[in-house]
Amino acid sequence: MVLGSKASMSLSLLLHEMATNALKYGALSVPNGKVEIRWTVKDEHFALTWRELGGPAPAIPSRQGFGSKLIAMGINGSRDVVLEYPSDGLFARVGASVAAMSN
Repeated sequence: MVLGSKASMSLSLLLHEMATNALKYGALSVPNGKVEIRWTVKDEHFALTWRELGGPAPAIPSRQGFGSKLIAMGINGSRDVVLEYPSDGLFARVGASVAAMSN
């Protein structure tokens, strides 16, 4: 799959924000924590999953700052975002159509 410049920038910013949050508050803030990142392309839809493991229990943010808004926008403004906060670690899924990823 070829990523366009807008999708590349959007995905880079989103991953940077997720990694920063994991380092400050999540799985990457402890020695044994880890992050699993997987992606699939199925039926012309791109989906990336982010799963934190081995870190502190995540908490739903009490306020929505710039980073939270950036994540909520998704890839290229798709707003195709699912965030879950189970006690064993943050789970996120972001997606976009393959056509949107080529922009």
